[in-house]
Amino acid sequence: MRACGAAPRPDLRDDPAVEGRIAGWDQRLETEGRVRFRQSPWIALLVFLVCLLFTAGFVDALVEGGASFWDLLGLVAFGVVGLPLTVRALFTARPALTVTPDGVQARRGPLIPFENVVAVTTRGRRNVTVDYVPLPGERLGMREKKTGLKQQFAPLAPLSGAPAADVAYWLLQRKGGPDVRIDISGEGGRLPQVYRIAEKRFWER
Repeated sequence: MRACGAAPRPDLRDDPAVEGRIAGWDQRLETEGRVRFRQSPWIALLVFLVCLLFTAGFVDALVEGGASFWDLLGLVAFGVVGLPLTVRALFTARPALTVTPDGVQARRGPLIPFENVVAVTTRGRRNVTVDYVPLPGERLGMREKKTGLKQQFAPLAPLSGAPAADVAYWLLQRKGGPDVRIDISGEGGRLPQVYRIAEKRFWER
């Protein structure tokens, strides 16, 4: 919560650069029917390097000491299966976030209608988490039971031209309209920052 007497946070949409990005996404959504944000490749790249190292180790063990069952099993798991799958993931990964006129979808998750979106949490410049009212048939995890909300996480690609804060503003704007007021809580930076639609003032009700 904001400290008493603290100055209100500036509206990011007053920044011409942010306004331009949001206008561009709106235009793409209108003309193409959806906007996709690329996924960060770092996780797939890390898994690829792990598979490569283990494959090299198992090959070396086979050359030096002969074939054993566990060496062959490791070579198959990391070299024959793991390496091709991670290479495929690097080049054909699903988008981190897909936005349509009706809602938002994070990676392999379901399409979340905007009416179900409650808040958007950012961490750093690239990580976005959508908090939403569960869809029919969805079950809450242990941590989610505390809030009653489901979560979908989206790691945005670096150099994608889509800062997490701008994406959070845009998603809530798609939900509440272009003039909706948005409250921000949290420190930001490496710490989480939560964006949610502000309650209407009494004269707006």
